[in-house]
Amino acid sequence: MRKLSFVCALSLATLFSVTAFAEPEKPAETANKLVVEGQDLRKAGRDEEALAKFRKAQELAPAPRTLAQVALAEQALGLFPAAEKHLDEALAATTDAWIAKHRQTLEDARKNVADRLGSLDVRTSVPASLVIDGEAQGATPLAAPLRVAVGSHTLVVTAEGFERGSRSITVERGALARESFTLAPVAVVPKESHDAKGPGTPPPPVTVVVSNGGLRTVGWVFVGGGALLGVVSGVSFGLGETDAGRHNTCLKDLSKNCDDLANSTKLWRNVGLGTAIGGGALLVGGALMVALGAPSTKTVGISKDSAVACAPALGGGLVGLGCAGRF
Repeated sequence: MRKLSFVCALSLATLFSVTAFAEPEKPAETANKLVVEGQDLRKAGRDEEALAKFRKAQELAPAPRTLAQVALAEQALGLFPAAEKHLDEALAATTDAWIAKHRQTLEDARKNVADRLGSLDVRTSVPASLVIDGEAQGATPLAAPLRVAVGSHTLVVTAEGFERGSRSITVERGALARESFTLAPVAVVPKESHDAKGPGTPPPPVTVVVSNGGLRTVGWVFVGGGALLGVVSGVSFGLGETDAGRHNTCLKDLSKNCDDLANSTKLWRNVGLGTAIGGGALLVGGALMVALGAPSTKTVGISKDSAVACAPALGGGLVGLGCAGRF
């Protein structure tokens, strides 16, 4: 019986030992290890890696001491707005023993960070998101001015449905900079609406302008040619009458041969008659071409969405089409 009791007791002890050994590490213990690792990394000058350790530790087990380590790493990396915020939160833990022991060091760090910061107040005509140097910094209206590192920055203001605002700003140490933006609404191009259940407002008709400039030009050439032939005809008739008079005088002298004058008279009269007929034809034809070649318009109804309208056109002695349309 005693041997059995001893075996049971030994088994229970072994079970409890294994359970205790397999128990997962508590978050606070993991956080402490991360803090120690971060401190070693800071001593080695690897501040970015140290900051990642401290932030992970603060996430696992939030503590003023860990938050102070986060702030000091941020200070070393030049992340002054975040460092100031986290130092203020850590120093607010007045009952924490570690904070009390290192308060003077933390306050000195807080003063050093504050000397590298200024304040920025941004006001906008509508609620808008703020981005400074590519990083989101909240939205307006601001509850309090933003803390921004001293120097030049690019401030971008955006709001849905409004034009984007952007400008370069300069923040001075310990000073308050103020920036105001009046954002203009984005212009909206109205879309053409189509009523699926019935026809909408019909589009206006197309007016076709038919230009017959070529025909008019030929007509004026004909008119000019007809006038020229008229002048030639008049001169020819005049010369014919002159020769006719000379021929009559020649006939009174029976000793002379008057056949040449008779032929000349006949020739000039024929030339005058031919040019008169040709000039008259050219004048009449040219006048008709000028009249028909005047520009004309024709209004043609069109379909709902697009249209092409054509009308007869004359030009250069040829018949064609003049067309206009909307697409």
